[in-house]
Amino acid sequence: MRTERFSPPAGAIAQRYSESVSFARRLYRHDIAGSIAHALAATGILTTNEFEVIARGLREVESEIAEGRFVRDQSLEDVHINIEAAWSQLHL
Repeated sequence: MRTERFSPPAGAIAQRYSESVSFARRLYRHDIAGSIAHALAATGILTTNEFEVIARGLREVESEIAEGRFVRDQSLEDVHINIEAAWSQLHL
């Protein structure tokens, strides 16, 4: 996340200038598909069960977004980080 790259953290003006969540949210389906495809490409690293948990969780996040239940956090860097954070909240 961006906040980990800066010390002290970026100020509100810098965050507003560099955020892409507000307009890149329409990319969520592609981001989720890419994340699933990436997991598929690494099948030697993940067990079938691990992959299924990841894919199922990403599809849950996709449903939340499609149904308008997803609350994005503009302090997070982009749509990918928002999806990653949502998946983590569901599964960690």
